[in-house]
Amino acid sequence: MPPTLLHDFKTAYASLRQAGWGHHDAMNRLMAPILPDNATLFVPSSSTAGLPQVDSPEARQFCKRLAQAARQSDTDAPLEPLSWLAGFYEASLSLRNDLRGTRQQSAGAWYTHDLDVRSLVDAVLDAYLESEPASTGWTVCDPAVGCGNFLQGFLAALADRLPHLSNPPDEVLLAGVDVDPDALAVARHRLNELLGWWNSRFPAGPRLSFALKEGDSISGIVPATPSSFSWERAFPEVFAAGGFDLIVTNPPYLRHEELGQDFKRALPAVRELLAASPDGRTDLYGYFILASPHWLKGEGAAGLLVSDSWLDTLSGKGIRLALLQGQRPLSLAFDFASRSFEEPGVQTMQLVLCPEKGPSPPLTFHRRRLATLNSHHQTTETLQVTSATSEEKWGARYLRWPSVLSPLVESAFLRTAGSFLDFRYGTKPGLTAFFVLPQADTVEAEFSIPFLTSTRQVLKPRLTRNSPLSNLFVCPYSAKELTDRGASKTLSYIEQAQERLTLKRSKHTVAGTRWSQAVSLRGNRPEWHCLRPPAPGPLVFPCILGTRLFVAYNPDSVPVSNNFFVATPKAGVESEFVAGILNSSLGLLALETFGRTKGLGGLNLYGYDLGQMLLPHPGSYSTSQREDVTRAFRELAAEPIDDVAAFGLTTDGFPRCSSLRTALDAAVLAPLSKFSAPLHVEEIQSLLHTAVTLRIRRSRPPSR
Repeated sequence: MPPTLLHDFKTAYASLRQAGWGHHDAMNRLMAPILPDNATLFVPSSSTAGLPQVDSPEARQFCKRLAQAARQSDTDAPLEPLSWLAGFYEASLSLRNDLRGTRQQSAGAWYTHDLDVRSLVDAVLDAYLESEPASTGWTVCDPAVGCGNFLQGFLAALADRLPHLSNPPDEVLLAGVDVDPDALAVARHRLNELLGWWNSRFPAGPRLSFALKEGDSISGIVPATPSSFSWERAFPEVFAAGGFDLIVTNPPYLRHEELGQDFKRALPAVRELLAASPDGRTDLYGYFILASPHWLKGEGAAGLLVSDSWLDTLSGKGIRLALLQGQRPLSLAFDFASRSFEEPGVQTMQLVLCPEKGPSPPLTFHRRRLATLNSHHQTTETLQVTSATSEEKWGARYLRWPSVLSPLVESAFLRTAGSFLDFRYGTKPGLTAFFVLPQADTVEAEFSIPFLTSTRQVLKPRLTRNSPLSNLFVCPYSAKELTDRGASKTLSYIEQAQERLTLKRSKHTVAGTRWSQAVSLRGNRPEWHCLRPPAPGPLVFPCILGTRLFVAYNPDSVPVSNNFFVATPKAGVESEFVAGILNSSLGLLALETFGRTKGLGGLNLYGYDLGQMLLPHPGSYSTSQREDVTRAFRELAAEPIDDVAAFGLTTDGFPRCSSLRTALDAAVLAPLSKFSAPLHVEEIQSLLHTAVTLRIRRSRPPSR
């Protein structure tokens, strides 16, 4: 699509709506240049005759440009205008009712670019054809068909492959299911047009047909009533033959909190039929992953473009377990170079369920990367795994973890952080606006202690009470006891606060409640304002990081808020030595790899992630080597925290790191000198710099 065409559509659509046009009428008007004569996408509004239907200059200009672009594409890419329909329709979802994003986000619908469609379709076709299917009648389904992007993409890919197939199909059924009747109307128009294109290009066959059904694909596995959508009733011949041959889909991106009550009521029966136990926090796309084998023939294959979060989260464990217990080899691909959607909230990957081959199916991971940070050429690295478990973070361990470090895992030099560190959440006071003091002297000195609330307060890897910290109100005494102690400032602070009202700053907060009666403080004893000093930890992990990567060493035992995790080494392990490992380039690379990013640029860390991190085990170091690491860390910790993204590059292409960082990295890697092919400091620094740079780059809209 020409770059400015979508912008012009949004302007024209908004102008028609402001002039009194209904959604369907506005879409029919604007899509007219790429529809057959007198054709409409939607049934015109019954109230059209009573409206002034004033056209707008923006609409006329857009239609002129659209017609010109369509004429050009007829020569270069005759199917391209059909793809534009989907882009325009899905853009309209974000504009309806002047509530930007409301309808689109509630539907979980995002436009899938043609390049992503073709990549997934090619992958699933490769998997299906590799098994040399005997079927001469192919059935292809998109269970979240939307506007038909994947069905059109499949047909285009099949057209390219058809002359080269040794056993081409005699007929092809394109099937689709969706809950949105408007999207189905767009898909139906596209498939009608494609049918004519196909028959003119392949008059001798294969015969092409399509069937689109309105319904809920997941609830339809176990329909609640005889009138509800049912897969078996909608496609009786397909399921009589064992299911579909091929599935290609981009399921809706709806989080578990957004699933409707009707859907949730159907889930127990769905889980039972699928013999799967997904976590209650499983998002909608997870059920499409679990249901795909149910919709497929044994020799069929499915391809899904889904969020990558299930690979790493505790809530994704049920999905990982179900796939491992199945009989289908899996192919998983992640593109490190760019993201799929302009909207940054979802980071996607490709999942292909291959034809059944028996128990303990292998997993094949494909890592797509740029050859260098400054090139546009991509390389793909493939890793086959036969011993994965559902407990592992597949994304971190097999997609993001550099393969050059795998021998260090096999040699046990690298082990999970949970094997020598105990993690817990930082302190959540309950009413931050009260317990985090506006100034240290707001109350008597004995009731105010330093408190870490933000990564901005951590200037160096060594955290001390001289850092620019907040102040936490801690008080074990009742109001009467404070009166007896003559704590007038503290009493005044409490009395003023207890009449204040809570504000709605999060979905869990009840607005308009007196602070003294806040739900989060009901357990405080002896009175609502009482809070005892929280237990600190020697190692402090931020929950969210940007490009200043660090783990703070906390020798002054500064308490920290729930914006952090704290860790305590197990008996016999020195905290400062572990801080050195964690702040080395290898330790920061573990943070970068095992943390999560949603395409927004930040790195999110959770307790489950931290425990799974692969780090040099303290037992791998001699006494003198531990002393070297500790000494090098002390020198680094006296300087400001590095901004990894700001590292310059040497003429050899390696990051230009400080001599202090290089000394720490060398000390941490010292035990590897006994390896036949030891790692070099520059390699680890380069891996870290590249990983952070790509994370930031993926937060930008794709340039296509």
